[in-house]
Amino acid sequence: MQSRPRLFGFLAAAILLILAFVALTTLRQPSPPTAVSFDANVTIDPLATVPGLTTDDLTNPRPVLSPELKAAMNQMRGRPPVLPGDYPDLRRDWFWHQRAYPLDTVPYDANLKALTYVAESMPLAAQSADQTWQSIGPNSITQGLIGLHSCTDAGCGAWRTNVSGRTKTIVFNPNNPNTLYVATASGGLWKSTDGGATYTAISDTQPSLAFHSLALDPTNPNILYAGTGEIQGHYGMGLLKSTNGGQSWTLLGANQFKGLVIAAIVIHPTSPNTLWVATNLMNQDAGPAFPVRGVFRSNDGGQTWSPQLTCDRCAGVSDLVMNSANPQVLYAGGAGFGVFKTTDGGANWAQLTGGLPDRGFNRVELAIGSGGSAHILYAGLAARVSTGQGVVPWGLIYRSADGGASWELLRNTPNYCSQQCDYDNIIAVSPNDANLVYIGGSFISNEQGWAGMVHKTTNGGQSWQDVTPGGAVTRVVHPDMHAITFKPGNANEIWIGNDGGVFRSTNGGNTWEQRNGNLATLQFVNIGVHPTNANIMFGGLQDNAKAKWVGGVWTGLDTGDGGWSEIDPFNPSIWYSTRYSMQGSIVQFQRNNNNGTASLNDWQQKADGIDINDRMLFYVPFVLDVKQQGVLYLGTHRLYRTANRGDSWQAISGDLTRGAQTGGAISAIAVAPNDSNTLYTGSSDGIVAVTRNRGESWTNATKAPLPNRHVSDIVVHPTNAAVAYVTFNGYDTHTPGQAGHVFKTTNAGGSWQNVSNNLPDIPILTIALDPRNPDHLYIGSDIGVFRSTNGGSSWASYNDGLPNVQVFDLELNDTTRHLWAGTYGRGVFRLSLAGTPPTATPTPTRTPTLPPLTRRLYLPVTIKSMTALSRSK
Repeated sequence: MQSRPRLFGFLAAAILLILAFVALTTLRQPSPPTAVSFDANVTIDPLATVPGLTTDDLTNPRPVLSPELKAAMNQMRGRPPVLPGDYPDLRRDWFWHQRAYPLDTVPYDANLKALTYVAESMPLAAQSADQTWQSIGPNSITQGLIGLHSCTDAGCGAWRTNVSGRTKTIVFNPNNPNTLYVATASGGLWKSTDGGATYTAISDTQPSLAFHSLALDPTNPNILYAGTGEIQGHYGMGLLKSTNGGQSWTLLGANQFKGLVIAAIVIHPTSPNTLWVATNLMNQDAGPAFPVRGVFRSNDGGQTWSPQLTCDRCAGVSDLVMNSANPQVLYAGGAGFGVFKTTDGGANWAQLTGGLPDRGFNRVELAIGSGGSAHILYAGLAARVSTGQGVVPWGLIYRSADGGASWELLRNTPNYCSQQCDYDNIIAVSPNDANLVYIGGSFISNEQGWAGMVHKTTNGGQSWQDVTPGGAVTRVVHPDMHAITFKPGNANEIWIGNDGGVFRSTNGGNTWEQRNGNLATLQFVNIGVHPTNANIMFGGLQDNAKAKWVGGVWTGLDTGDGGWSEIDPFNPSIWYSTRYSMQGSIVQFQRNNNNGTASLNDWQQKADGIDINDRMLFYVPFVLDVKQQGVLYLGTHRLYRTANRGDSWQAISGDLTRGAQTGGAISAIAVAPNDSNTLYTGSSDGIVAVTRNRGESWTNATKAPLPNRHVSDIVVHPTNAAVAYVTFNGYDTHTPGQAGHVFKTTNAGGSWQNVSNNLPDIPILTIALDPRNPDHLYIGSDIGVFRSTNGGSSWASYNDGLPNVQVFDLELNDTTRHLWAGTYGRGVFRLSLAGTPPTATPTPTRTPTLPPLTRRLYLPVTIKSMTALSRSK
């Protein structure tokens, strides 16, 4: 009997009550079935200690620091001193809640349907040569923060080097190791032919830029398979295949795999048309969903697939490895339900139980020895174990020396992935020595700063060495490991992928250097542009703090997860931004008075007067009043105002959401450019509110035809405060009878008109209005930018020069006549609006290149609420 828990919990100053729920887990296989079964309706006690594990056997995940030093370190690194952390979960919930609300699902195939619709039926906006989107980077950030050191009560020093965005997989051409491919979380696929000095984007036009896995045909390295989606990130759209080294691609398995993450790809070494994939939900929360997920096999190069080890009420399979000496032997890591082995190429599977826990874990990562050492395996479990600290998330490593028949818990393993092993958890075995193993995860804080990103053992896990101990920038790497691989022909050269991009060691981990080259894969949450200088801007980034662009050079700033960003229009030397915030712990609004300097100490926290117990989004929104110097507004579940650039704040509203029952918080704020008394707010639970007297009284402007979905942005007419546009995230299918993503009011919310018209049903994330041509609107979406030149009566695709990427923020600077796009995965793009915009030209006859779609499927996304909580996985 096997089952997996669903665990949600609050972690505060101490570990609080943890609740668990497990749904029916059913293993399904094609005939003939194996003798593996799952009992229905099993309730698992997550407090049960892993068999044979005691507190004394475990390495303490964090050295004990003085409360003062711990608070100083936490504050300086952007981590709150109260909640210990499952930040990837909070960010993920923020990302998916706005797309799922009011449900807890998103349509599996919505992006693919929208892309097909745009390709087949939607006009292209005419863009002259000087009005195409131009990438301004970052082609990696110089001086990006990868670690802190020398921490005292006054703060910490910072290790800095070039960084790029989250990297999931790295593979080499075995015949030419200078050629390598990099798969990124939402920035697509990249190819280097000079050993990582430079890269070329090779997937910008594909239906998904989110990737988790890569594999090269062992007999023809020009044939490349790329698995879309990302565990703990984006949903996938199938398997991409290239037969010419990434110059062109074919999408395979779209109907069978859409909505799922292809977590691993394994190719038969001598019969390369035979391959296997492991599929998984994009998160680890089990529940009813379709299609089924698990292990699938193709005998025709990916054209058709047969299920081999599948389930429909589990998270799926998170990893898959092959015995290189006998390709009929494969091992599958079932997220939450165990490790399985086949000896006949997948026709039959047996569960491996000798010494492995049967509960209290989730994601499973696998690694296997090569050649004559293929009987040696390692399994890394994202576990929940009972210790002297209570029930805590923990990374456990097991080793088998007999092909999986028995397993030994490697008790001296450090808690390498801390509390987020579902997010960053990777193991790699040297191709020359199965006792030489590298593991990567999060990081460990000690009195010297950050360390512990990568550990190494030379004796099969009996002891471990931290090969990222700090002390110099060459002895640390960016936290959050996702990939470890060895350069062909030189097992002493190790390449890793993490939230800061690509790094390598040429001496077995003694020293490290970044190899980010010109990778433009950073994930911008929000951007701010200089009011008069078109060569200055900055923005907040996922796990890479902030970065500024000045005179063509990108530089890293601050630390932590960066959020909303603005430059003061009255005094451009003053820059404002947010880090992530968490209800009950911290709200992070920051001000820098020195033109956005990098030092952590220069980004002062300015949240006096804001109640940290308010409900708030992970990234708290704020806006500037362009007519009144020093006036800004910030939203929790109510609106705050400052008249002194954040030195103090006062609430000017009550609750502007549907209330605590939905966990609602303000998600959009707009101040009328010509009337500072008129403000609009929108909430994560679909409420639009308006004040005409600067907050003395508010009107709930939520009425038909506005949908009950997440409000993503609001823009107000430059000369008429009663005219505004509001955009909505999510999907029309979630609000029957309330279709639409863009709405217009001409009477300050007294009534609304749906101006979505011919837009696809896709999340709309941001809107910009041209002050010189107020009927010219630009919106950013999950699939790029659309433009209307008639106030929303019709829309056209406006993506010439822009990859198929999520556009999280648009900023239109009327002084410099530039439109800026902050993308979540491909950096920042800019477009010139100089001259008279061209007239849209309908071109609805383009040949679609995407597969036919037959039905709408839904992907479970567990959302507890948008109040900031810390949840153990």
